[in-house]
Amino acid sequence: MKVSTMNCSELLHLNYIPTVWEVFDALGNIGIFLVSVTGIATVLVFAIFFQESIYLFHHWPRQQCFLTLLCLNTFPFAAGGFFISMVFPNLAETAKTIILIYLPVSLVVYFRLMINYGGGEKVILRKLFGQEMILQGPPLCCLCFCCDKPPLTRRRFFFLKCSVYQLALTPVLLATAKYIGIEYGIFIEGLLSPYNAAPYISVISTLSMMFGVYSLVIFSRIAAASIKDFQMTHKFAPLQANFLLIRLQI
Repeated sequence: MKVSTMNCSELLHLNYIPTVWEVFDALGNIGIFLVSVTGIATVLVFAIFFQESIYLFHHWPRQQCFLTLLCLNTFPFAAGGFFISMVFPNLAETAKTIILIYLPVSLVVYFRLMINYGGGEKVILRKLFGQEMILQGPPLCCLCFCCDKPPLTRRRFFFLKCSVYQLALTPVLLATAKYIGIEYGIFIEGLLSPYNAAPYISVISTLSMMFGVYSLVIFSRIAAASIKDFQMTHKFAPLQANFLLIRLQI
């Protein structure tokens, strides 16, 4: 089957995936230029990551270096995944799934990194015990605008921790449910139906992201003062922006 013999609507209806050469032929000179620019940007992201990795390896404690690199590699990981899906359409769905599974892991690792900076879970909990929890934060700031500022307790810390950890578990479960749904014909993207699994998976994924990020924002605000020497607020901003932008795109 050649792309040129059929229009886009027919190809989408048949779920046809073009080959690499068909993609370049359809993109034309402007498309090839954009792909080249994207490739160069991807290489730059990898180069910066490797440069930072070498610096951290030689100057930071091993555990903090390992956790920091796990946070930072979400940038080359996502950049490489998007570039591969652009050039190789037959790998786009696989790349998207892998990105969705790995992306939240960086936020969980960031949570562990803050705890490590604070001296460990027991130490940082002892430092933060009884401090006010500021609930007015994204992405649920509008819903919690009038909420009180309850003190941090062991039970509330456990709830925050579970809410952050589920960011790593939920995408794996949802990806498994998605492929099972595709196998049995009950997962169809873009179809709003009570018998279609796609809307339910999308809603669960959104709720998981919202509560996970919200819990991480709450904890980062509480812990900011006790680990202020590490400038965690400046580190969290690009990580959170990267996570939210990619989640909105895919």
